[in-house]
Amino acid sequence: MLLGRARTGSVIRIEGRATMRESPALRSAAEAALASGALVWDLAECEYLDSTMLGCLIGVRKLAEQRGRRMDIVADRSQQVKLFSTSSLHKYFDFVDESPAIQGMWLAIEPDRVDNTELSRHVLKCHERLAERGGEDGEAFRRVCDRLSTEIEQHDMDRALAAAERGEATPAGAPRTGDGTRE
Repeated sequence: MLLGRARTGSVIRIEGRATMRESPALRSAAEAALASGALVWDLAECEYLDSTMLGCLIGVRKLAEQRGRRMDIVADRSQQVKLFSTSSLHKYFDFVDESPAIQGMWLAIEPDRVDNTELSRHVLKCHERLAERGGEDGEAFRRVCDRLSTEIEQHDMDRALAAAERGEATPAGAPRTGDGTRE
């Protein structure tokens, strides 16, 4: 995963695979890039995008639109079919034939170190974007969202209970006394 500066904005190049593990860092890099111009995703050498990464791209496109910025994807017709057609996203994104020339050096984008809870919330948000697209795929992604949401809620509840058992602040923020009542 590389970031380069072009005359009109930035280019993010993905070679190989991009999955939920890389998507938080790619999202952060894209947000920063959109602050100063257009964004091109160079996927000419990309072999695979998982559903979280597809949802991440939808979110970045929406952000680009909100900021009045252009977002394009470099992918030839076979790449478009390979990476985007199963979710009909080949009709959603704008594709171009080649990446703009980079000025200077490419910078490596390292995956963020996020805890499992934070990653789960990111995955949920990305799948919500896919579910919003509707259709059969949208319904399948809605079911994934429901399952993820339930798992996150259960995890949050387990953490809150464990904190309460240790005498730490409850989710409402009020510390408990030794007998379990709020102070």
